[in-house]
Amino acid sequence: RAVSAVLSSSAAVVRGTSLRKGKALYSFAVLFHRKSQTGSHKLRIMSDKAETLASQFPVNWGSMAGTNLMDQDECSVVQRFQQMSEDEIQERLSDQSLAKELGAALTRLARVTADKVGVGLACALSAIVLDGTRARADLFANAEGALPVQEFVRIVTLDSLDNQSVKVNACKVVAALLNSGSEAQIAHFSVEPLLKWVNDMIALSAPDAAVSESNLIGLRAAGALFHSRIVRLAFINTNGIHTLCDYIAHKPKNISSDAVYRASFCLWALSYHDEVVPALCSHNTVVHLVSKNLPHIDDKISRLALSTLVNLLNQEDAEQGVQLNDVMVEANIGKCLLELTLRKWTNKDQKDVDTDIATLNNTLKGKFSAMNSFDRYLAEVTTGTLKEGGMHTSKFWSENVSRFEHKEFLAIRLLVNLLSSEDDTTVVLACRDLGEFARFYDGGKKIIQHYKGKVKIMKLMGHENRDVQKAAILASAKLLITNWEHV
Repeated sequence: RAVSAVLSSSAAVVRGTSLRKGKALYSFAVLFHRKSQTGSHKLRIMSDKAETLASQFPVNWGSMAGTNLMDQDECSVVQRFQQMSEDEIQERLSDQSLAKELGAALTRLARVTADKVGVGLACALSAIVLDGTRARADLFANAEGALPVQEFVRIVTLDSLDNQSVKVNACKVVAALLNSGSEAQIAHFSVEPLLKWVNDMIALSAPDAAVSESNLIGLRAAGALFHSRIVRLAFINTNGIHTLCDYIAHKPKNISSDAVYRASFCLWALSYHDEVVPALCSHNTVVHLVSKNLPHIDDKISRLALSTLVNLLNQEDAEQGVQLNDVMVEANIGKCLLELTLRKWTNKDQKDVDTDIATLNNTLKGKFSAMNSFDRYLAEVTTGTLKEGGMHTSKFWSENVSRFEHKEFLAIRLLVNLLSSEDDTTVVLACRDLGEFARFYDGGKKIIQHYKGKVKIMKLMGHENRDVQKAAILASAKLLITNWEHV
């Protein structure tokens, strides 16, 4: 099903913590699932308003009560709510005494993992109860005040449960409980098993493999879990962030819009945290957002790319020497923004699109004209892709070679890394530029050798691409010959 996101423009506090100094706090998007060609409806656990959970999860209550896993009163209260429509459920939850009984009964039901239908009902009904208000989390607290987060984590990671939609609902419950609970209430929560399961689900079988149904389920689950700040920050430190960047780069074979959207939503959620910037820089994710997602034919993907780029404005990775504003400009974001202003948007999206485009243009407009030749060169090298142009000529190098001392020869180190690029044109230009550096900079040969560039260039003389071979041979000659200008 096609899914669209309405990005909230209002400031909000996520568990009372500021996510970035000087930036507006945010609230997560309200997800919509489009159920027909005629319109979209708010995300519901049930696919039809008239359909009740009783028809989706036909629990054998007589058998359940007979096992002593739940008493008759607990079975009765869940059974009553199971037969209601979602609107009726929300109405009846205003009865605090009855709501507390339901929360306790659902916690007990979630523990009966041998009954897959019962577990499915516990997750679906709990997700409805917790949807929209944090105060209801206390309905699930035990006598000591602890919330049953681990019970629902256990469902997510349960190998014997093959209903993946149930696991996605369990992820929604986990995130809601984590967002609502105090440190004492969630003290027994362990994020590691949850992250392992998510990363296993979203992992591609090969770098260019097609996206599987399990991958999509994993992305859905991650999107649900990322409503929790605790999970987001923990996820950034796992290999899963690199997998998400691969999705954004469209590396999977014939990747669908649904997969790109779900991965984009996850990345958007993570982009509110400074901690994610190094991973985005190392994977050139900003370049892919600009070149692939901004101009995407699917409006919701373009919208998420816009909002993500706004979040990343003025960010940098000092260790890698990458300023994301420069990367956006070099990736030709100006052209993409102009094209987006000409696109026809829905009335619902137009205001937010205009705001995001104005924010990006106003922040970057100085960069569009003020970047000097070396700044533009450094920005291009940072993208990981080199293109033919005036910055790869002898004239450029003769005029700017001294500027390459910047940050301990950062640009030279990046060029050496690009010798391993899969793009032949990039490798050719990297060889050419390193040769020019060796030619014009006093001691340039030693610097290239220090960063292992000479060894890499020598190996490229046996490359299967003849243009790469020629460029490597010419660069090697410049590294070996003292007075190149006399040759």
